Amino acid sequence: MKVQLITFCWNEMSVIPWAVEAWKAFADKVTVYDNGSDDGSVEYLQKNGIEVIQYGESHLDNEMLMNYKNNAWKVMDADIMVVCDMDEIITGHDVRGSMERMLRSGGTLCAPVWYNLLWDKYPKGRFIEKCLDWGCFD
Repeated sequence: MKVQLITFCWNEMSVIPWAVEAWKAFADKVTVYDNGSDDGSVEYLQKNGIEVIQYGESHLDNEMLMNYKNNAWKVMDADIMVVCDMDEIITGHDVRGSMERMLRSGGTLCAPVWYNLLWDKYPKGRFIEKCLDWGCFD
């Protein structure tokens, strides 16, 4: 099984280290569409072997961003495509295994209900994990 992740960036250096760490647990290929970051995001991503593609002329171009999100699957070179925002960090104790089970069972769309919030005041640099009782990745 091959998993490809596509995400979007504009000055996201505050969350990129956690995102890159999470991606390594399940993604075979990661592509980041960057919209003119000038905070070191691109350099950090490239240093960590992440493909970065520049797009757009203004980080405020939401129409272009939505177009990329809605059409990302068209460039899919994998069995599973994950499209998320940079701060939607996908973690869990067996994310890849959950994806494999979904694929084997014929699933085509997954809406994970685990989520991690990175809040710089609680405590600095730590995640707050939350899982709803229904439909979680095992």
